[in-house]
Parts: sequence; structure tokens; C-alpha cells
Amino acid sequence: MIPKQFRTAVLTFALALAISLPALAQEARKAYAIGMLTLQNKDWVKDYGPKTAEIIKRHGGRYLISGSPPEALEGSAYPANVLVVVEFPSLEKAKAWYQDPDYKPLIKLRQSGSSLNLYLMEGVK
Repeated sequence: MIPKQFRTAVLTFALALAISLPALAQEARKAYAIGMLTLQNKDWVKDYGPKTAEIIKRHGGRYLISGSPPEALEGSAYPANVLVVVEFPSLEKAKAWYQDPDYKPLIKLRQSGSSLNLYLMEGVK
């Protein structure tokens, strides 16, 4: 026969695990905004950069890559002259950044002097 204290401890552990598993399973994967930017002019950059960085930070994001063009190791030459990668805590946070009303005028500002291919992707766990 199994002692009562041991049975109680096992049941308590099993209950705690059962309560915790759904929360652990729903833990958000990080998300990445990947931008391939082609500059036509730099007139907009001075106003766009700091304001965009503040909005990204507000949504929990941080720049991982921002700047000069990447070096192509395989395939065709890279058509954009700037690659940007921003990490967010979740896909929801990344979408909230892009849809932030404070960011909308900055999108128009960026579009006035560049073209951008922007992608959102979830990372692996």
C-alpha cells in the first residue's frame, strides 16, 4: 500500500502540472519583422529613425539588424540596399507595432523616399 502522504504529494504535483501545462503550451514564440529596404533618397531617415525606434520599443521590440546591405553568399545579388530585422516578444506585439496609430504617418514618410518589402515571421521555440 502507498503511504497517504506520498499519494497526496503525487496528486498535488499532478494537479499543479495540469494547471501549468496550458499556460506553458501557450507561451508565445518570438516574432521577427524582416524588412528589405531600397532607398531612393535619405530625406526622410532623420525623422523616421528615432520615432520608429521608440514605437518599436513601446511594443517590446528591439533591432537585431539594421544598416548596410548584406553580403550575398549564394544566389542573385540582393536587390535592396538595407536589411532590417526587428525582434518582438510575439506575433501579436509585432502586428500591434505595425498597426500603431503613431506609426501610420511614419509609414507614409518612409514611402516618400524608399520601397520596402516587409515580412512578419514567428521564430522557433
